[in-house]
Amino acid sequence: MDTSVIVAALDLTDPRRSSALKFLQTSKDKAISELVIAELINILARSRDLLKPRIYEIGRTEALSLLTILLYLIRRFDLRYYEVKGSMRTPLGRFSIPIGYAIELVPKIRLKTLDLLHISYVKALKDKGIPIRTLATMDKDFKKVEKQITDNLEVEVYIVG
Repeated sequence: MDTSVIVAALDLTDPRRSSALKFLQTSKDKAISELVIAELINILARSRDLLKPRIYEIGRTEALSLLTILLYLIRRFDLRYYEVKGSMRTPLGRFSIPIGYAIELVPKIRLKTLDLLHISYVKALKDKGIPIRTLATMDKDFKKVEKQITDNLEVEVYIVG
């Protein structure tokens, strides 16, 4: 799952909010990567209007509050974080596995960098044995390259909402 689904569920002004909430509350086996965690904590820190302002006061510091909110969201929506360790060789040298896969996939799947990195994490997690069959997103750009994603990763794209 990419970050857009979680953000839409939190955003009271997003017209897709109810679809995102329904997906998060009813779907099983929702895998997230460290990229989703990094994006989400960044969005929480930058978009204080996303949540009630007082929620940011739950910790002794802003950093602790953000981590507490993040942990709450992971538990609330039953998200499962999977770590990707290691590096791989590419024609350009050694890179972390997700970056290496992004370099490998970019000629086959044309997406913006962060979206391509989400695809790279899907590939890395699948190679690790995590049974990912679907990438859930609110981002319609994924639909434009759905065939390439399916052909290269054997993963369906599901646009929530």
